This record gives sequence, structure tokens and C-alpha cells, in this order.
Amino acid sequence: MSTANTLPVSASAPLYIEDIGFYSSLGCGWEINGAAMMLGYNGRYDEVARCALDRKVRGYRRLVSLLKDSIQEIDTKDIGHVLLCTSEPTRVGLIADIHLKQLSEALLDDEEIRQRIGGKPLSILNSGRASLVYAFEKANAVLNQDVDKVLVLFVDTYLMSGTLSALANPPYRERIPHKLRVLIPERNSDGFIPGEAVGGMIISRQAHNADLKVLGTSIQYESALIDTSDVLKGQALTAAYRQVSERAATPVHECRYRMASISGEQYFFKEAGLAQTRALTQKTESQPLWLPASYIGETGASVGLGMITMARYANQRGMAPGAHVIAHCSNDDSARGAFIMEYTGERHG
Repeated sequence: MSTANTLPVSASAPLYIEDIGFYSSLGCGWEINGAAMMLGYNGRYDEVARCALDRKVRGYRRLVSLLKDSIQEIDTKDIGHVLLCTSEPTRVGLIADIHLKQLSEALLDDEEIRQRIGGKPLSILNSGRASLVYAFEKANAVLNQDVDKVLVLFVDTYLMSGTLSALANPPYRERIPHKLRVLIPERNSDGFIPGEAVGGMIISRQAHNADLKVLGTSIQYESALIDTSDVLKGQALTAAYRQVSERAATPVHECRYRMASISGEQYFFKEAGLAQTRALTQKTESQPLWLPASYIGETGASVGLGMITMARYANQRGMAPGAHVIAHCSNDDSARGAFIMEYTGERHG
């Protein structure tokens, strides 16, 4: 994903998140997912949440069917631009160009989806887990061009046969250690559980009926990647924390909790710990780390929407430690995206 035509978000020009739709192994609907995550449920990657989906539907048509269900509750009549967040080009088991072509065709072949987004400019953000932060910055730029609302769609899965095969039997690459990434009992405990999730949200410049406000964003690039032998110092994520704190005019210690895209591997836990320790300018008694992937599995680009879902539900029910959260998304490649978000709505018991 190129940084061209993107614009960092700041406290002087925040973004507002309105309607949300989300579908994961936990179920269909952002409230169902939020409740399940806060209750500690998790959806096994080999099970499908109950839905009216035809079990004979496979591949990209299946993803589009899930997406169609997930965005039923989203009002798309005033959108002026569509962003599609999906897997990064380096995802194992996928050929990037073919993936994007088949996914785009499946979307546009569906009459209902075509009616809802047809005729609107479409930008594809194939940046994996970091897609959410790229989407914020792309939407920020688009909203400066006489567009009232932007629809962001998230469609990603690790359950494609090619990806699952490559995860279980990682291919050898020259000068890169052979590393098993997926969690497999008795073979690898330092891994993740593959999953899939889809959904969408509306971003606007005006508050309207929104209760989540994005105060700042930052994207940095790490050189010590998970599949190299370089020593991880968390420099990029630390820089992202510091920069987003400045742009959001919110010190890191004022964010009462953190959220991350971490799905199980120690590398990303170490990175998160280093960034928090180095970016804090004042000690805080507690700053818990919330991980949606613990409940929905590794869902790539869609984990960002999982974070939005979890934060919104927890704040509405008075279950969040505070109104401000600092969140980050770390890719397998170098992208490290961070954002600070504030809940501005009412809290219900």
C-alpha cells in the first residue's frame, strides 16, 4: 500500500466512526461479536457461526455472502467513496494479483453489493493487519475532497486452502529461517489460530450519530521482521506510539488501555511491550492490553474492525477502563500502524 494520497489524522481534524457491521466465527453483528469477546468466548477456526449461508458456497463467493450479511445494518446511501481492506501481497499461499482480481469480481458480481456500492470510487488497501490505519489516513484525504462519508469494507481470511497448507508446511526461502507460524499442538506453541472475518464501517468528518472519534494516526516501518534474524528493538512501533500521541494531543499514559492486532506469537508481544515502555512519559498504574484475535483468531486485515467492535461495545456498556485507547496493528512485513481513539457516547449499564 503506497502512502500516496493518504493524510495522517490529528486532533485538529478528527474522524468519526458511525455504523459498524461485523461477521466473524463468533457470529453476525457487531454487538454479538462485542458481547462474545467481552465474555471471553472464542470461535474455533474449523467451525462456522450459525447463519443462513448456503454451505455449498465456497471461496470468494462465500466471503461476499458473509460480507453482505455483515453490512445489512449499515446505511450506505450517502457514501462517496469505498475502501476495501484485504490481505497483504506477501501472504503465504496467495498470489496477490489473482486474489485481488477474484475478490473484486466476486463483489461486483453480487447484485445486492453492486446496488449498495456501485458507481462509487473504489480503492483497494491490500495492507494486511495495517489496513485499518491506512484506511483512516486514506479516508482522511478523501473527506477533504467534498465527500461526506466513506465506506470501509474488510474482507480477509486465513482459511484458503493454499494459505493453510503453506502455514502448516512453510516453504524454504533463501537466508530466511524455516519458521512454523500456525499453532499446532505438539509441533508449535508459539503460533496463531487461522480465522476469517468480514465487515464494514462508515467514516465521516462530522459527528452525526457517531460515538467513536479517531484523534490521531501514525504509520512507521520496522526492519527487524519476524522471519529474519535481526534483533527486535521495537523502534518503529515506539516511533508510531510517540507520533500518534503528539498528533492526537493525548499522552500515552492518558490512554487507560491498549489494543493490538497480536494473535499469539511472542515476537509481537515483545514488540508491544517495548513500544509501551519506551513511549510512556509518565508511569501508569495499569494499562491492560486487549486482543480481539484471542477470540476471533488471526483474521488479517479484518482484525482492525474487530478492535473497533470490541472498543465500542465495551465503552457503551461501561466495561472499558477509560474513554481513550491507543491501538496498533503490526504486519508480518514492515508496516506498523498506530491510532488513538476516544469514546464520546453514552454508557449503559
